[in-house]
Amino acid sequence: MDENQEEIPFTGWRDRFRERYAQMQADGITQGKLGNMLGVTQSTIGHWLSGRRAPDTLSMFSKLAAAVGMPAIQLLFGIEPAQVVTKEGAEVARAWEALPEGERVALKTAILLLKEQLNKQDNF
Repeated sequence: MDENQEEIPFTGWRDRFRERYAQMQADGITQGKLGNMLGVTQSTIGHWLSGRRAPDTLSMFSKLAAAVGMPAIQLLFGIEPAQVVTKEGAEVARAWEALPEGERVALKTAILLLKEQLNKQDNF
């Protein structure tokens, strides 16, 4: 990304990167070492940390996320992977919400009883 280009709109990634990098520094990881891990220069890492530049591809964001030990979606958007819902999961959630309250309570009770039964079987 050219220094004269506008900043990408999702700037929260930088705060997450800075926080994780600070933890890495405590373990002896320098900007140079991180740059070597990613195949970029130390000054590129410094530009990312300072806000003057950002990785210019999604691939580089993914590599950066892996290097700092977090999923790319968490680095980019602050979303934990467990918060991502599949299409099927969204359909199940809509179906659940469409059920009358009494049916939801009965279904939840049945699921909890089944789970309890399965746990008992696993403990034998």
